[in-house]
This record gives sequence, C-alpha cells and structure tokens, in this order.
Amino acid sequence: MSPSPAVVVLALLLAQHPSADTLRVPLDYTSIQEAIVAADDGDTVLVWPGTYNERVDFLGKAVAVVGREGAQVTVIDGGGSGPVVTFGSAEPPGARLEGFTVMNGNYNVQLRGGGILCSAGATPVLIHNIVSDNVANYSGGGIACLGSSPFIIANTIVRNRARPFGAIGDGLGGGIACDGGAPTIVANVIEENIAGGTGLSGGGGIACYGGSHPRIDNNAIRHNVAWSTYGLAWGGGVFCTDASHPNITGNSLLENHVQSQTVEEGGAIYCFDSSSPLIRENAIRGHTSGSGGAVHTSNGSEPTLVLNNIEGNDPYGLVNDEPGVTLCAVNNWWGAVSGPYHPETNPGGDGDPVSDGVAFAPWLASAERLVFVRGWPEACRVRQGGDLRVELAVFNRMPGFQRFWFVTSVDLPGGASFGPLAGPTPLMLLPDGMMSGILGHAIPPDAPTGLWTYHASIGIPPHDTLDHAQFDFEVTAAVQRLLRSRSLDCLFPSP
Repeated sequence: MSPSPAVVVLALLLAQHPSADTLRVPLDYTSIQEAIVAADDGDTVLVWPGTYNERVDFLGKAVAVVGREGAQVTVIDGGGSGPVVTFGSAEPPGARLEGFTVMNGNYNVQLRGGGILCSAGATPVLIHNIVSDNVANYSGGGIACLGSSPFIIANTIVRNRARPFGAIGDGLGGGIACDGGAPTIVANVIEENIAGGTGLSGGGGIACYGGSHPRIDNNAIRHNVAWSTYGLAWGGGVFCTDASHPNITGNSLLENHVQSQTVEEGGAIYCFDSSSPLIRENAIRGHTSGSGGAVHTSNGSEPTLVLNNIEGNDPYGLVNDEPGVTLCAVNNWWGAVSGPYHPETNPGGDGDPVSDGVAFAPWLASAERLVFVRGWPEACRVRQGGDLRVELAVFNRMPGFQRFWFVTSVDLPGGASFGPLAGPTPLMLLPDGMMSGILGHAIPPDAPTGLWTYHASIGIPPHDTLDHAQFDFEVTAAVQRLLRSRSLDCLFPSP
C-alpha cells in the first residue's frame, strides 16, 4: 500500500524563514489576535499556557499560531459568541493552528462552524489541537469547511454539536462538515459528536455535501450520533450527499449510532443523492441502525467497499436501497468464514447480513490485518549537518492486540540505501489503538546533497511487511538559505 497524502503538506508548513519573527503571547502581546494583526507572512505566534477568552481570525496571513506547551494547557475560549477560529480569507497552507484546545464556539448568524470555520478557498493546517464543546446552528459543530480544503491532522474532535437554527430544521456534521472543497482529514480522533434536529440529521462524526471530495484517512470515528426528532437520522459516523465522493480509507468506525422516531439508517456510513465514495480497509464494527445497515446507500449512490472488516453490526452490515443497482462489496470480512448472510444467495452465511443488490462474493476467509503506518517530515528541506524530524504514526484497526516490528531507512541520491535508521524495534498496539511520536535523525555534514527518500515499515518478523510509508526530502548545502515554501512541493503519493 502506498502512503496517504495527508500526511501531506507539513513540508511546506514548517520550513523556516531565516528572517521570520516570533511574536510571544502574552509576553509581547496581550492577546493572540493582537499578535496576528502585527505578524507578517512566515512569522510564528508562540502562545504560553493559559486560557485566552477571545476569537481569532487569521486575516489571510501565512502565520503559524502555536501553543508552546500543547493543547492540554493552552485554551482559546470563544465565549459562545461565534466561531472560535476563522480562516476566511484564502489563507494558504503556511497558516497553521497547532497545540490548542478550541472550545465554547457557537455560530448563531451564518449557521456554520462552531469551533473552527474555514471558507473562501482557505487551505490552512490544523494539527495537534483539541476541538471540543462547540455548537453550530446547522453544520460543522467542531469544524466547518465551506468551499475550502484545510489539512486536519492529528486532532481530537470531541463533544461538538450541529443543531437546527431555531426550533425546526436540520443538523449536519457534528464533528466536521465539508461543503465543497477537498479537505484532508487524517489521524484524528472524532468521537462523541452529535448531529441533531427535527428534519434530516446526518453525519454525527463527519458530513460531506455540496460535491465535496475529502480524504478521510486513518481516523478513529467512534461513538458519534445522528438523531432526528421526527425525520431522518442518517450516518452516525459519516454522511455523504449532494454528489460527494470522499475517499474513506483505513479508519476505525466503532459504535456510532442513529436515532429517530421514523427512519434510522447507516449507523456507520450513509450514502445519498449520487454520492459514491471508495470505502477501503476500514474496521466497521458495533453499529445499530434501526432497520438499516451499518453502511446504507440510496438515491443513485454506488459506493465501492473492499478489504473492510465489517462485523458485529445490527441488523445489517450493508443495505442497498437503490433498485437496479448492484453494489461492489467484494473481498471484505463479514465476521465469519462462511461470509455474510443473505437468505437466498448465501443462507449458510453467519456473518453480518446484507440486502439484495450487493455483490459480496468472493469474501475474505479471515479478518483483514488492518495495521497502518503513516509518516511526514517537519520540513521538506534540511541542511547538511542539520536534523531531520519525522512524525510517525502507527494504527491498529483490529479488535485485538497487535505485535509487530518497526524499522526506518533512507535512499540516498543516486539510489544507494542506508539503514536501518531506527529499528527493527518490537512494539505492541492496543485494540483500535494508535501510537505516534517524532523521530530525529542527524544529517552528516558531508552528506550528499539532493533528493532523499525516507522509508518507514511495520510488519511481522522476519520478513512479513504489513504496511509501508515513504516521502521525499531534500538535503541542501550547509550555507544555503532555506526559504519558506510557497507551494506544495513535498506532496505524498496517493494510495
């Protein structure tokens, strides 16, 4: 498997400009917003621990706003007066929010984006934040992406809510709402969010609409709820509509829920109105869906499901409500060697039931080993004698403990390989668990300049590789100035 692109852009974000300034809050400026107003592109606003009762707007600037000691001790409290953080002026990926708890946002005016609002083509990076306890009236309780494509990486998005504006209406995307654009949503924990209303409620965790094409990769999407008092409750985990086509890969979708007095369908994922995502290598377990499926599709939608572990869902694993359409759902594990249950085409199946209109054969005879590694550099260029810092994350999407080895290496310019840099190291992952950290590697002063390739692999000793990630970075001469990148020049290949 090729590595995900979401891991994507940190190259361009973090390359340092030698003349960039660091503006300190509250040492130099009394508020975060005051520091942003004073900052220029390429500057860093470094924020000391504390609670900052304010709302923040990046004003179109390529500024990094960083919590010095992390999200647990650095809080931006919006006071219930609007979105807490706004990227509304086409901010580039050089705009970065890192290391904050973003809380107590409530958007009552334009109806979208309680915690963080991204719009007008903005492409900021949101990394290592806690987005919690925010409310939006209509969509995007935690984060709203409106015609924008932010990079949402390694955040915890918890206890947010999308609700109607007024007593009657819809609620979409309790955790994240994507309306157009192509957000990158990778390595986040998205849990205990609610999309609720009296009409259509969809996407307790994530809602994709308006023709959006997000990449939803290696997230833990669990215990989210879509509920409707009188109407439709669709997609407790993920809801796709309006010809949206997300790529949903390598996620753990666990025990999401739909609740309504009328229609409850798609506990994990619901696809509606010509939305046809690729659903690949996910763990989809423990969902309840009224009379529907953990994955449910209708109204011209034709998702493809392959290499997923679909088990323990009630009453169905997969339901196709589109007459005349046969869904491709081959090579999945349904919880039993005998495959999914269907009263006519597989009456001996002991796995999760499927509806008519599902092509499920052949199926996997054992659970797919869903263990992944993802990696990305802090900078895409490193001087001779400098340090390469790499953030690596390993994911276990299995219900049991997983033992494996971990090793890294590099390919030098010209093709020679060097390594291992780290490992082989034995590790163990908890069920539905994730392990992450930063590795530092010293680049020798006489290292060859040019394009290097970094490799990270996990597997079972001695030779069984389960997954592999790689990225390119450039080693430059020690005297060369490293300018901040203005384009995405260290992209990861698509899977």
